[in-house]
Amino acid sequence: MSFITLDFETYYNSRNRDADGKPVTNSKKQEIVQPTFSLKFLTYEEYIFDPRFYVQGVGIKIDREPTVWLTDDLPYHLRSIFTPGNDHALLAHNVPFDGAILSWYYGLAAGKYYCTQGMSNALWAQESASLDALCERLFPNDPTKRKGKELETVDGIREPAHEQLETLGGYCINDVDLTFDAFAEMIQYFPRKELEVMDMTHRMFIHPQIVLDRKLTEQHMQAEVEKNRQLIIASGWPESTLASNDKFAQRLERDHGIAIPTIASPTPKNPDNTKLALGKDDLEFLQIRAAHPELQHIWDARLSVKGSGERNRGARLLKHAEPNPHNPEGRLALLLKYCGAHTKRWSGTNKINPQNFKRGSPYRLSLCAPPGHKVLVRDLSNIEGRMNAWFNEEAWKCEAFAQGRDLYSELATDIYGRPIDRKRKAMDDAGNYLDAEGNITDKDNAHEPDWLEGFVGKTAELGLGYNMGANKFWVQCAMKGVVLPKDIATLTVNTWRRKNAAIVRGWKRNEQVIFDMASRSQKPYTYKCLQVERGRLILPSGLPMTYPKLEYFEEGDRRGFHYWEGKFFKSLYGGLLMENIIQALARIVMSDMMVEIQQHLLPMGGAIALTVHDEIVAVAPDQHAEEAYAMMGEIMATPPAWCNDGTLSLASEGGIAENYSK
Repeated sequence: MSFITLDFETYYNSRNRDADGKPVTNSKKQEIVQPTFSLKFLTYEEYIFDPRFYVQGVGIKIDREPTVWLTDDLPYHLRSIFTPGNDHALLAHNVPFDGAILSWYYGLAAGKYYCTQGMSNALWAQESASLDALCERLFPNDPTKRKGKELETVDGIREPAHEQLETLGGYCINDVDLTFDAFAEMIQYFPRKELEVMDMTHRMFIHPQIVLDRKLTEQHMQAEVEKNRQLIIASGWPESTLASNDKFAQRLERDHGIAIPTIASPTPKNPDNTKLALGKDDLEFLQIRAAHPELQHIWDARLSVKGSGERNRGARLLKHAEPNPHNPEGRLALLLKYCGAHTKRWSGTNKINPQNFKRGSPYRLSLCAPPGHKVLVRDLSNIEGRMNAWFNEEAWKCEAFAQGRDLYSELATDIYGRPIDRKRKAMDDAGNYLDAEGNITDKDNAHEPDWLEGFVGKTAELGLGYNMGANKFWVQCAMKGVVLPKDIATLTVNTWRRKNAAIVRGWKRNEQVIFDMASRSQKPYTYKCLQVERGRLILPSGLPMTYPKLEYFEEGDRRGFHYWEGKFFKSLYGGLLMENIIQALARIVMSDMMVEIQQHLLPMGGAIALTVHDEIVAVAPDQHAEEAYAMMGEIMATPPAWCNDGTLSLASEGGIAENYSK
């Protein structure tokens, strides 16, 4: 095994250009001969599969040998290194890009995929992960370890002249050396298991397992377009009015006497900035919609016009999975950002976030296994609720999870003061299922008399673990289409907190932890499975969850602790810290399981294809599907060693299908 540090240099054009190659500043007055072609505007697939894509050269460093710059016979040189079945580790600063070129464009593969950009995100979540910023952070006193600017000299030049190639080569060699040096510095304190998580994440994208059902995708996209058109017609308002905040607010006030308030919307450049409260989740807009159900046709049209993501997503899926010489099967590469969130969870990137695909949506259903394979899906049941109960020693709840009790119905029973069974079906004395009107029907269409109460219990159990108040709980329900009486929202919050006193005490305990993290004199100490240090918590994985510039503040009637989020200061309090802790711990549980599952899948000819929140999505050959699914279930029922004290019980559910049908 060798470490291969690699950096492809490819043609790009950051600006529209005229016939003389000069940037066009006003495209309306000059003919554009050379349009922009850059990853700043395109996804990886759009860039690499574009006819304009061109590899100008590649910098390669094998282990600690001097870096070489190659411009000729690249397929030959790359094949001589990345031989079939090799176990080399490919290292790059942006390995999704360089790994995709190696795999999609040259048809080659590495044994492992490591990324210094991903390592930077994992270690310093709020800091820039650019190679330049990373080197300044790692080598502050070494001005020789800085990224060059020579790339700008070939901007817009597809085939550089000999002298330009030499300049580009020097720039590339420097980047490769910086990448290797940064890795060598960070690996001293980077957890080895997280390298496996990183590799697994990148393999999902570089070696995609999913094939897109193009017909189903097209049908759903067209249905969404038609649905949007019909809603606009039903509203009676022009699309331009529905799409514009100012025009929409003005017409609402003119036609219906409804004034849209303004709310604070601070930005780094303008902390006093305000905006109209027209966001779909803004409390004020939710309250206005709830108060005026007679205008539901207006609200539906407004939300549809502004919520264009579902329509745009379909077009991008089709483009990404379009068969071409480099992707003849039309496989769909699904990229997640390793440690994209502050809590080390994955986040979406590349202009498609599969984690936002709604459960049961046609876009999920369009994600299929290749011929001869099955999609295996398992979902960790309420992992955050289980982890919250375990971490805060809420003994009764840990026992309830172990017994498989329906906590949603139990909470609803306490809230409403009568027995609630959220899964109960309406039936007559003869045992026939009944619909909402009392007509005999089948089980799937039977009325659920306790649906609303069960909804409240489930929403509360899933959402109140981090100090959410009654107003925010009301908003959460309204966002899901259920407008509760305010007294029920208050009763729900109070009932949940009474039942979960140990978790509530945990929020209070976290206030002291925040104070300790902000203290300059506090020595590190152990807090359950965490290590508390100045401005950060060390997780069981070994990665830090950071709170830079954490300090106490007073601003008018606002006071408390805040930290630098990366763009602005963000308040930190006990409940929010608990949310961060539980989500970070749940992520470690998931990633530990995924690494182990991947180790079993690869020898079978399968692989993990995706993770969506608490779901693991894998692909396995037909003959191994049942065995692999059972293996996943066994692993997902076993807590990692750091939390396996006998009080944390885990469970998963899912299924095997031709597609992502869960």
